[in-house]
Amino acid sequence: MNSEILNIYFTKEEEIKKKLTEFDSFKKEWNGVKIFRELSFCILTPQSKARNAWKAIENLSASDKLLNGNNVEIAKHLNIVRFKNNKAKYLVLVRDMFFNNEENKINLNGIVVEPKMKVERYDFSSHAGKSELLAAIKKLNPEKVICVHGDKQVMPKFKKSIEEEGFEAIVPRLGEEIIV
Repeated sequence: MNSEILNIYFTKEEEIKKKLTEFDSFKKEWNGVKIFRELSFCILTPQSKARNAWKAIENLSASDKLLNGNNVEIAKHLNIVRFKNNKAKYLVLVRDMFFNNEENKINLNGIVVEPKMKVERYDFSSHAGKSELLAAIKKLNPEKVICVHGDKQVMPKFKKSIEEEGFEAIVPRLGEEIIV
């Protein structure tokens, strides 16, 4: 399944990035409540069906518990998602950080900490996509690129992309020795 997802990603990478840019424009139109509902949905979906997670968000919103309930009240509405008690705690914690956070203060589960330094938040992923990896390869300008981590069905395609950029690329088989 991972290789199928990666194949789809690599073939639609530019379309996906265009859509993400489009989503960025929604920030201007959406208010904090709408964004928090989406964030809450993301918190509820791991190991749960997306339809159930969204239904839980709708139920919480209709009962006003999403914005005003404590973790016990919220958990009562999460019977259709897995790990309801933990996810209810996460919702309350994130809600407090999302709505009740004054600039340069950090709310740690009800304890407000004011560091004696400037606090900035960045959203990032620890995984680079195809274009980011190719950009890094171009910048590093290596003699050879040895691809050792990735889906075995996607790696040959990635190797081809590297070669199209003018670099030698190798995708070793498991246990194969490479002399550098």
